[in-house]
Amino acid sequence: MVGNPGSTERYRTVAQLEYDRDYRYNIQLAWMKNRETILKEEYNRNPSHDLQEQLFSMANGIKAINGIVEGMHDPILMGRKQGMENKVKAQSKAVASGQDYWKQLADEYAPLYAHASEITLLGPSPLGGSALLLMHYSNAYERALEGGAGEEDLKALREQLKATAAGLKDPQELRMLTTLLEELKMYASPDDAYLTTILDGRTPLEAARRILDKTDFADTAKLNKLLELKADKYKKDRDPLLVAGRLIVPAFENAVKMFRASTPKRKALEGKIGQEIYQVFGLNIPPDATFTLRISDGIVKPYEYNGTMSPVQTTYFGFYDRYYSFGGKFPWSLPERWQNPPMELLKAPFNFVSTNDIIGGNSGSPMINIKGEAVGLVFDGNIESLPGNFIYDTQYNRAVSVHAGGIAAALKYMFKADRLIKELGL
Repeated sequence: MVGNPGSTERYRTVAQLEYDRDYRYNIQLAWMKNRETILKEEYNRNPSHDLQEQLFSMANGIKAINGIVEGMHDPILMGRKQGMENKVKAQSKAVASGQDYWKQLADEYAPLYAHASEITLLGPSPLGGSALLLMHYSNAYERALEGGAGEEDLKALREQLKATAAGLKDPQELRMLTTLLEELKMYASPDDAYLTTILDGRTPLEAARRILDKTDFADTAKLNKLLELKADKYKKDRDPLLVAGRLIVPAFENAVKMFRASTPKRKALEGKIGQEIYQVFGLNIPPDATFTLRISDGIVKPYEYNGTMSPVQTTYFGFYDRYYSFGGKFPWSLPERWQNPPMELLKAPFNFVSTNDIIGGNSGSPMINIKGEAVGLVFDGNIESLPGNFIYDTQYNRAVSVHAGGIAAALKYMFKADRLIKELGL
């Protein structure tokens, strides 16, 4: 397989992987699942192509991260990571001389745990809700007023605030803000003053309802009047959305500051650990993927899953089994052209699996056999390969490629691309 794998994190230390498992991915996964639920509810009320695409994208991300997290909870996979780390440390001259880079890196991560929820949940994102965006924008506007920004800059910020404030009328906005406060209550530190102040003894739903019911941002006339205030009066205004923003935005910025402040030292330690690994393994193991061109060799091989053995390839029979088994309903529906297939198409190979090491970014990479022939195109990995972000398991990881025979069959029997078929010599 020749392609450009995106990125892997296979040389992160056990301490880093534990942070990823318990904080980074754990919180991100909860955020994504909650937003997926909200998007599904909206799609059921008002289906649209854009919402459908958002749901597809979110579901794909959830699948990927969930697979990584499950892998990090696998004692065998994590045991292999610990075993490799122990082997390198046992042969490390730096550790022997008292320079334990692994412990130093773990110590750098310890202070970041308390800010993991803020760095993930409080950034300005359309899927965070209009209220959260307004907190960021209003905070920027307040600073611009205080800093004596020019009228053109202030006008642009006012227009941004007005446009975003229109989103507060969305019936989902209460759900979005409530969900955010519930996530913070679950993952933020119990002694975080900003959250205690915002909730003020209320439930997340009660606090969110109070903010949205009482804010002037939800009323065009009141918002215009608010945005006419001078800097000193704007700063003193006690609008509940402004008050929440003055608490939430600094909490997010402080988290960003903490992560950025430790980045140079963490990167330096990662580099030193990388050198220690190289001293032990040399070129016997590949570097992490960085979108640079690389060749990955593998073999076509089945694997065990769900108590059975996978075939090395699927056929169009399976394609149609999905269609009929799910009653032809979305997402298994088929256009009319595909609904009366010839037997030759049904028997044609569709996809196949191989042990090639791939990751996101490899989609579209050609599969080439020992004769130098293009036999397929990579488009995915099996579900068992999702932990491949941090470890490659030759027993279960498989690249999934569309079979060249399947492409040819579709061209011949469905698209009637006779001239192209002839040109390809098929």
